[in-house]
Amino acid sequence: MLIVYVDDIVVTGDDITIARSKKGIFLSQRKYILDLLHEVGKLGCKPIETPIDPNHKLSATKGEALLDKGVYQRLVVNNQMHEPRPLICMNLAYLKGCPSKGMFYSNHNHLKIEAYTDADWAGSIADRRSTFGYCALVGGNVVLWISKKQSVVVG
Repeated sequence: MLIVYVDDIVVTGDDITIARSKKGIFLSQRKYILDLLHEVGKLGCKPIETPIDPNHKLSATKGEALLDKGVYQRLVVNNQMHEPRPLICMNLAYLKGCPSKGMFYSNHNHLKIEAYTDADWAGSIADRRSTFGYCALVGGNVVLWISKKQSVVVG
């Protein structure tokens, strides 16, 4: 839960770890990740350094479907949710290797606003639609990020 009141922000939840110092605030979900890995039976899996090959193209028709669709749908929200694939196991193995990673909101002593955007231009192998994304930073810290598949093919 994020509570904003005038010039104060309070972040709270039963599975968020918060550490505060003069340099900033660090947020992580270590407890949530470890509980999740335990729940889906992957607490003992071998950790990996990256959650996915950067050149991998998701497909609703390639790869063997997972047996437990409910577990997959709880873990993933994306355009492949209706047809679970083993790729989720890579994500779980990545989380296993970095449960204490999180977000650090640094005290930069300024409130400069920045925004960045990018698109993959017809990156979907299924329908040639593009995925675009953007993020906004305040004071050098990410406060908003969005990734969305375009609803129509442009061009």
